[in-house]
Amino acid sequence: PGGGGGRGGGGDDDDDLVDVCCYNTKPAAGGFISSRSFVDIRVKRTTRLSDGCVSLSGSSFEARPELDRDAVGGWLALADGQGLVRARNLSGSGLKISERMAGSAKVVDIVMITTSEIGGSLPVGVVNGATGDALFSLVTGLHRNMQKSGGGGLQR
Repeated sequence: PGGGGGRGGGGDDDDDLVDVCCYNTKPAAGGFISSRSFVDIRVKRTTRLSDGCVSLSGSSFEARPELDRDAVGGWLALADGQGLVRARNLSGSGLKISERMAGSAKVVDIVMITTSEIGGSLPVGVVNGATGDALFSLVTGLHRNMQKSGGGGLQR
């Protein structure tokens, strides 16, 4: 699908990106919870700190065709064409990953706020029960990939 990206703002130490992204979740709870499809507007800022560390922050919210029909419409058609349940992230969802020095070691802090409506007809309790495992898998996967890259911090 076309368009939807753009860079702007910031000084020498900042890099901003606004784009449209589409992603799908894996089935959860042994397939009882089917895959979901999200189409989001994503706003991301990378900041290089004075001590050489990097801070990444981002937020996402539901992409709607009235925001940018060309960029969003193609992604929505792709998501809907897969026959998955459409879900959406609400304003206020976001992530901040930042490095900091603790003595001579770099430490990575992660703060994640997710406010999503996942659609479908499952009871909220069932969905909430599966969400913890999904978030745990996300964080352990991130940790594993950071170790593979030499245990270093965030790449710019």
